[in-house]
Amino acid sequence: MNSSIHVAALAGTLLLSAMASCGGKVNPDGPDGDAGSSETTSSRPPSSKSSKSAGWGGRNDDPRPFVVTDEDDDSSDVPKKDGGAAATVPTGVGLVIMASGQASPYGITLDASNVYWTNCASDGSVMRMSKTGGKPVALVTSQANPRPVAVDATWLYWGNGTMIARQPLAGGAIEYLDFNGASDFASDADYLYTTTNLTDGITRISKASGTPKVLAAGLVAPLGAITVHETTVYWTASADTGKVMSSPIGGGVLRTLATSESIPMGIATDGTNVYWVNHDGAVRTMPNAGGEIRTLASKQGGPLGLVLDGTVLYWTNFDSGSVMKLDVATAGPPKAIATGLDKPAKIVVDGTSVYWTELGGGRIMKAPK
Repeated sequence: MNSSIHVAALAGTLLLSAMASCGGKVNPDGPDGDAGSSETTSSRPPSSKSSKSAGWGGRNDDPRPFVVTDEDDDSSDVPKKDGGAAATVPTGVGLVIMASGQASPYGITLDASNVYWTNCASDGSVMRMSKTGGKPVALVTSQANPRPVAVDATWLYWGNGTMIARQPLAGGAIEYLDFNGASDFASDADYLYTTTNLTDGITRISKASGTPKVLAAGLVAPLGAITVHETTVYWTASADTGKVMSSPIGGGVLRTLATSESIPMGIATDGTNVYWVNHDGAVRTMPNAGGEIRTLASKQGGPLGLVLDGTVLYWTNFDSGSVMKLDVATAGPPKAIATGLDKPAKIVVDGTSVYWTELGGGRIMKAPK
């Protein structure tokens, strides 16, 4: 088999594996309920605009509640995931299970006060809860496998394989921005940047007008993750001979920073260096302007999500079930901040804590930085 075809097939398999449980159902009586799982509706075309929008004060009239565990709950019961099977028991200093019983949580983002995530089920949702705890609220329901999520001062954004949508944070009608779908988001003050596997490209969407603009097309799907810094957007092309690429935020000449990487996934940059994780277990870096590629860590367990906080990298090991940290300034060995997880996926950070979704275990977690 041609090597590039082999990489493409393997990358596709891994991404499908990461999303394998994105058809999960929510037990309407919660982790320990006995009423059975709820009905799952079929996917709806985005052009039908039939999605339901929950008000910010609670759910709409959909009878399927999302039952979760309050982070202040001191119950010693082992949380259960879909179907009543016992979830893994995670460990970590200061680890908090913010929510459990979620339907394949995947994308995650933050604002000053709240955590937002997508439940990537076939009848999925976009959720919100306070960073300090409490009960999550379903903001948008009846979404077909929502994956990336982003938020700014005015809008909540989410996407799936066929559309990108937004809703005012104050509540209101859903607006459909693009029907090419999204597998990952990055954003700055003016634009939302997306990877899309329908057009095999990179799209920029104006937050002011909602108008999309294609920055790159004809890439090889599946694409990985995307990030932006000042005037440049960066992404991983997992199947296209393992490339790390960039483009000016307004469009222009595409640059290939690295190639022949082994399924590059999460990506981050500080403006001087770009960092990424390869799903074969390597954490890598190189100057944004080009130059030598260095391996910062190896033998990781299928890293997927990546975030940079100052000089510290945090990533999820999807296969081995851990969340890791590494200070790139000291180049010391990586340290585990959580282990015993069930397919940790996307990861974000604020001033005090690291937050991530646990796709396999149906939980939202945080730990001190």
